[in-house]
Amino acid sequence: MNKSETKSRGVHYDRTVARRKAVQLLYQAQILGQPLCEVLKTDTFIEEIGVLPEYARMLISGLSEQLEEVDTCLSQSSDNWSLDRMPLVDRCILRLAVYEMRFVSSVPVSVTINEAIELAHEFGGEDGSGSFVNGVLGNIARSIQAPEEDAAASQASTLASVQASTQVPAEVPAEAPTNMSASAPVSVPSQSGR
Repeated sequence: MNKSETKSRGVHYDRTVARRKAVQLLYQAQILGQPLCEVLKTDTFIEEIGVLPEYARMLISGLSEQLEEVDTCLSQSSDNWSLDRMPLVDRCILRLAVYEMRFVSSVPVSVTINEAIELAHEFGGEDGSGSFVNGVLGNIARSIQAPEEDAAASQASTLASVQASTQVPAEVPAEAPTNMSASAPVSVPSQSGR
């Protein structure tokens, strides 16, 4: 394994640990009824969390700022489940994942979903936590990717239109008429030079 692969694996592992700690902190804030930003400011973490990695701080801080939008997205994407009905741990995992999917462009959506499913298996209280998290995040991923695909298709269509309108039609020689039909006679100029 070369140095760059080692560094890349280290970053991925560090982010996995950061996500785990961020979920624990979200859970703690919910249980204590404290706003996320207050928990970050006071550094009153349960001992199990330990030192909070910078990536976890960034996730918590960003989620704190975007919580209303994240919750709206979750509410719209979780069929028959209000936020209040969701198990607390699942809700914490989902909030963190939705924030990362929508606001952290350096992480692929598929990575975020996989990490969230792993967290649900690790911390979720019910056997179906992983499936529930996967289903909700899959709905959100489709809603995020649909506008991107529409934009890409629109760009491709616009590019094709521009290219088609700027092409100069080739001259068709009289000897090779195009679009011939059996009912329409084609007149070919005489070759005599008159």
